[in-house]
Amino acid sequence: LFRSFLADQEECPPYGRRALANRDRISTVLHTSGTSGVGQEFHCISENGTESWTTGFFYECRWAGIEPGDRVVRFTRIAMELGGMWHKSAGDRYGLSQFFLGAYDTPTRLRTMQRVSPHLIMTQPSYLTRLSFACEEAGIDPRRAFPDLKAIMFAGEAHSGIPWIRRMESFWGVKLGRSEEHTSELQSRFGISYAVFCL
Repeated sequence: LFRSFLADQEECPPYGRRALANRDRISTVLHTSGTSGVGQEFHCISENGTESWTTGFFYECRWAGIEPGDRVVRFTRIAMELGGMWHKSAGDRYGLSQFFLGAYDTPTRLRTMQRVSPHLIMTQPSYLTRLSFACEEAGIDPRRAFPDLKAIMFAGEAHSGIPWIRRMESFWGVKLGRSEEHTSELQSRFGISYAVFCL
């Protein structure tokens, strides 16, 4: 699917002939990161498409006990890649108070987190590990420093399995869940989206 989608965009740039959104109805253009190994394709999304592909996040929030108005810290940057845009759009629609800390170094992120006491942390497994080490080095106990924390969602890369999850849950004092967002021909062409949140 990815190869045929990319070939179509190369033949008829920039979106290809299969773009679901009419050219005059495109509200967002995303550029995938290339983690499939096939290439980087564009996904043009209409306002209705944005509504469809962000709805799965609502379920993830409900399952994690996150309510509209809760504070979330995110470490992904906001750019054309799916992760940042998807998370921002989904959080906006759900009504979260979002703190985007992707531009800051780890000490600044920790200071900001102590000021805002997030209900939700969204990150990648490798950065959650780094953040945990930074807390230890600074003498910060997350259970005390972030008393409002309800859950941590991670996405974007693999982790080292159940032992890692248990270590992180023990250290942070909350459940971890994998937030899923995917680009695919089915999602762009047919508006299919899904969510996975495992507690």
